[in-house]
Amino acid sequence: MVIAFDSSWGTVADMHVNRFPRTSILSALVALAVLAVPVVASAAGGTGATPTIRVTHLSALTGLAATYFTAVACTGPGDCVAAGEAHVPTAGSPNPKAFTEREVGGRWQLGTLVSGPVLSGALDVVVTGLSCPKTGRCVLVGSYSATNQSTRHPFVQYQHGASWGPAQALPIHSPASSLSQSAQADVRSISCPGVDQCTIGGIVRVGGGAHDAFTQVQEHASWGEAHLVKSPRGTQPSVAGPSVSCPEPSSCTLVTTFNNRATNQTQSTVMVLEKNGVWGKGQAIGSPRRSGIGLSAISCWSTGNCVGIGTLARTNGFPMPMSQTEAHGKWATPQILSSSHAMEYLMSVSCSARGICAIAAGRLGSAGFTPILYQAPHGVWRSVLEPSTMGTLGGLSGVSCWQSTCTAVGEAISTTSSVPAVVVVG
Repeated sequence: MVIAFDSSWGTVADMHVNRFPRTSILSALVALAVLAVPVVASAAGGTGATPTIRVTHLSALTGLAATYFTAVACTGPGDCVAAGEAHVPTAGSPNPKAFTEREVGGRWQLGTLVSGPVLSGALDVVVTGLSCPKTGRCVLVGSYSATNQSTRHPFVQYQHGASWGPAQALPIHSPASSLSQSAQADVRSISCPGVDQCTIGGIVRVGGGAHDAFTQVQEHASWGEAHLVKSPRGTQPSVAGPSVSCPEPSSCTLVTTFNNRATNQTQSTVMVLEKNGVWGKGQAIGSPRRSGIGLSAISCWSTGNCVGIGTLARTNGFPMPMSQTEAHGKWATPQILSSSHAMEYLMSVSCSARGICAIAAGRLGSAGFTPILYQAPHGVWRSVLEPSTMGTLGGLSGVSCWQSTCTAVGEAISTTSSVPAVVVVG
């Protein structure tokens, strides 16, 4: 499971979700061949003391197996919304359903399934993004398949106070014929700096089997036209899709990675800026002579001040996990988080308005995923978490930082199933 998290600024929290195929993880739960243990990384401008960590295991939804969180957004201390997936064992592959849970005053309430006429008869429902501009006004995006796994349809669901409205089809608007069928679009991230002011990023089929990244803005409950981010010659968008971060209304940053079409290796990352509803031209991040920078997620606490996470290609071995910081509109040199030749996945990143950031990741070794906690009090990431700290916690899938506290979500596993889990750091 690979999760890339966007950010939370003050009362805004956003989530961008990527994933491994869940079938491999579910097999591991039964066979205990692989134990998915998370990495949580936190960066702060303080003293660098090891933060307090609290782990909570929640109850699984009645009648559903392998229940886990994939996204979280917090708007205050003890005030979060998490979304996830629950699998119903069926003949063949698992059949995922989406659900949400709400934390009120530090207490998590029993979750409810995401539902609506548009999801009637859906084969599977997955969450791809979550954003909360204020308490009780969250927006959830995801996708579902109605007939087969190859064709997915985007949906959106709005929270109104303590309850959620029905899931609705998310239309992708454009005068271009290539975008006339929303069924060929897959939304991958969302950022809402204000109520009814959201921006989504995704991938759309543009004909001939090719795909482009796109973004689309919502204002006053109405979605505008989609803006295409054209793939450079000889490339295609990464399966991770674009990540978008909007620290304030009418100011967004979108990053998307393009892979070489022939080798499927990371080639470049393009950044597109939006100001007052107008999207600029794509700009490559990094030197043209240093290709292979792939940002899978971005978090901005103010315009021109962001942290991106992803990988840096190398000639031998797995890509190196790295973070890259933008300060006042200028991107610094990528910072390698680990030079190990083990496969390390950066799953999520979140930065609060105070500049407190957190990264969730997982390093795959011979015994499975190893838990680590990074902290960067002086601008350099370092590990501060002992492997035994996480106990039976499985993979962490999302994180949301509010002021100086970061809340991560995922799953706790047993020999037969999994339940939602929450880790509070700060």
